[in-house]
Formats: sequence, structure tokens, C-alpha cells
Amino acid sequence: MDKIGSSVGGASGPSSQEWIPAKIYVTPEELAEIWDRQGGKCYWFGIDLDITLLYKDHKDWMPKHPLAPSIDKIDVSGDYTKDNIVICTRFANFGRNVCDFDRFHEIVKVLKGKEQTVGYGYDELKDFDMGYRGRKYKIITPFLGENR
Repeated sequence: MDKIGSSVGGASGPSSQEWIPAKIYVTPEELAEIWDRQGGKCYWFGIDLDITLLYKDHKDWMPKHPLAPSIDKIDVSGDYTKDNIVICTRFANFGRNVCDFDRFHEIVKVLKGKEQTVGYGYDELKDFDMGYRGRKYKIITPFLGENR
């Protein structure tokens, strides 16, 4: 497949990444081993995973159910190998997208209420170029408060 110009996370731009299909080198036995090691829980959120959500005869089935199990790559630029994957919810996998593995650990702590912030305060964000033709932080002022 030749997908030149495609990107992960939206329209192509200076910070987007070209989509390169990953190869799958994981056996069903290795997936079962990872499932057992994780105790059938989402790697990111620690909630029980229901593998039957992947099947159309499940009473709550829907395409791409957010709580269905999903294979998430640790290194997003790598392939699907036994040492480069975790099993999580689709919600976590879609939410992480191309976020760095270690950085997403920090974000999950915020979501779980264990941290208050992911390290960006007003001073760090006020000059942050959002990539919108120099509009700088005006995009985020609703989150920071207009009077800062």
C-alpha cells in the first residue's frame, strides 16, 4: 500500500507524521500470554476488558466500541511485536494516538486524579505556537482564563 501524504492525527502539517503501516509479528499465543500477564485488564486504566465486545452478538456491540480490547504499540513507530505491545481499551488507544508512551503515563495519572497537571502551566503555554499562523496562545486562553 502506498499512502504518501497521509498523516496521523488530522490534516497534514508541519508536525503531522506520515502514516507507515506496521507489520504484525504477534502470535495468538503471545497475545494470550500478554492478556494473562495483564490480568485481563486495560494496561492504561486498569479496568476489566471484555473480549466479547468484539463480537456482533454481544448485547452492547457497536463498531469500534470504546471499551473493546485493542492492541496498543509502546513505540508507535515500531511494529506489532510481543515486546512492543500492550492490551488496552480502544478508548485508551485512540486517546493516546501518537502520544509518547511515557508521556501518556503522566496523562493517565491526571485522568485518574493522581496528578493535577501534566506539567504545562500558564508560563509554558502562553508562548506556545499552536501552529495556527502565529495566533499563539489565543487558542488556549479559554482554558487558562482571559484575565491572565
